[in-house]
Amino acid sequence: MNTSINSINPVNLINLRFFSYPAILEAIGHARLAKFFDGFDADLRATSVLLPDPETANGSYCASLAAVLSSPELLPERLRGTLLTLERLAAPENLNHLQAAFARYFPDVRPPQTSPPIDRALDLWFWSPKIIHDLAASCPEAPPNLSAPARHSSESDGGSAGEAGEALPAPINPGNLTNPVNTPAIQNLNSKIENEDEPPAALPASVPPDWVMHVKPWPEPVDAKALLDTLRSTLLRFLILPKWVAETLALWILHTYAFEWRDVSTYLGVESPERRCGKTTLLTILCRLVNRPVVSANVSSPAFFRAIEELKPTLMIDEADRFLKSKSGLQGILNAGYHKPTAYVLRMVPSGAGSKADGKSSDLAFFSCWCPKVIAQIGRLPETLADRCIVFRMQRKTPGEECERIRNLETITLRRQCARFVLDHGKQISNARPELPKSLNDRAADIWEPLFVLADLAGGEWPELARRAAVSLSASAEDGNSIGSLLLDIFVLFIDAKTDRMFTRTLVEGLNSRSSGRPWMELRNGQVITESWLAQQLRPYGIRPRTFRIAGSQAKGYLEEDCMETFRRYIPKSELEALLAESEPAADAPTEDGQKGASDPNA
Repeated sequence: MNTSINSINPVNLINLRFFSYPAILEAIGHARLAKFFDGFDADLRATSVLLPDPETANGSYCASLAAVLSSPELLPERLRGTLLTLERLAAPENLNHLQAAFARYFPDVRPPQTSPPIDRALDLWFWSPKIIHDLAASCPEAPPNLSAPARHSSESDGGSAGEAGEALPAPINPGNLTNPVNTPAIQNLNSKIENEDEPPAALPASVPPDWVMHVKPWPEPVDAKALLDTLRSTLLRFLILPKWVAETLALWILHTYAFEWRDVSTYLGVESPERRCGKTTLLTILCRLVNRPVVSANVSSPAFFRAIEELKPTLMIDEADRFLKSKSGLQGILNAGYHKPTAYVLRMVPSGAGSKADGKSSDLAFFSCWCPKVIAQIGRLPETLADRCIVFRMQRKTPGEECERIRNLETITLRRQCARFVLDHGKQISNARPELPKSLNDRAADIWEPLFVLADLAGGEWPELARRAAVSLSASAEDGNSIGSLLLDIFVLFIDAKTDRMFTRTLVEGLNSRSSGRPWMELRNGQVITESWLAQQLRPYGIRPRTFRIAGSQAKGYLEEDCMETFRRYIPKSELEALLAESEPAADAPTEDGQKGASDPNA
């Protein structure tokens, strides 16, 4: 049978069997439902069908949505056909087809037994709607669901869902239920739900038991300023942090609950000069505070993007120095994964059931690699990755510095409050256009913007704190820019020599004399630089040595005018401002209009 999605007759199913139950919608989750229905926004507008807004439904989103979906004949044809196709795949008679397809496309993922089949059908849909089409064509037609209720007002009012004539759908089927919303089967769905009044539910075997993958939002509105203050003070109880890092981490923790409302997901880069500087302790604490934590000290590229696609996590990679350099593919995925429109990995996957008859054995599939991330390692991060991170360096604490033990850390309330704040302010987070410090470069502004949004919503001192942290930490990161520091040192040598040309040997001698502690020395692993090495570093910027004379001697060297455009574009502004603040310029340099002016190459 080769039935297209849109050819399914809604009369064959009087009501949707699964999507019309608030309990099952709650199990799927607000974010996943919103993501699914966003794909049908144009269809809904064309038919004037209005779905409830999860941000304004005052806790009744799933009940309101179920009421709309209980009348599938009113839905746009494409949406109705897709819902019925998903339900057909999740029907008990087709469960073997669904499980086989899930295992084929997600071989490394073991869903919990309590996960309703409709959720797995949605997983396949998010991967590729074509898979759903092909599977549906090979599945038998589901029998008419004549017993499904047309409305579920009793559930939304807190009444029983198991009244006479209302059989619960097969994917849950926990027995004689009186309220499916409160059953362990729903509460344990691929998550560990913790709150003050109920014991934590058991985690599925595929997720470590200490990872809290879902929290119930706080029951009352949350004061974001007080929340950020508490997050900052909590971090400082357990960690010795560089200046401005506690404020940055507090904002970033809240961002992990809100990142899906923005187009950029902020990365953190945690460096240390050697071991025992607190990186792993920091990740352990973040694991107890962030949204959907996933921590790994090693990860393959396929596991990386599959974990992100499946879990929408906050991904924390420890000891990146041990494996990142040998996995260029993974580093490339990391580089792309902070900006939502470009954060995709393209892979070939086995074809759906209907394609093999046409001779196709594989299809193209897109995997998202977009989520908040922390990358921690000894030494400096690769420059292309560091450029996409808020980078800070941990240091070993002194004997006089004391911190509390992590066993005293309690985070459930903070996590629930983070979830509630984002639930109440999602549209504001999405629509905000915060003021950006002018000293930030474009990429730094992109990375910090989601944190500025949260700081502005919190109010008080947080808008100023966020921007001061951004300026300070961005300047520190630029201080560690290898090529930028090399160009600055060459610029300084031209100024000190009060000349517009220098032999290569003179430049090399001058650079070696000032190499101590300079970031560009890491490119040489501490060895002195040579003329050929300097030429290799400058060549990508169009700077090449020339042959000329100085005081009767002829040799190869560099002209200042050949370097000025590169100086203007690539010397970190913070380093240049610091240099100019320390001393008056000793020589004039040409400005962009060709006139002599201040030695600032950006002048």
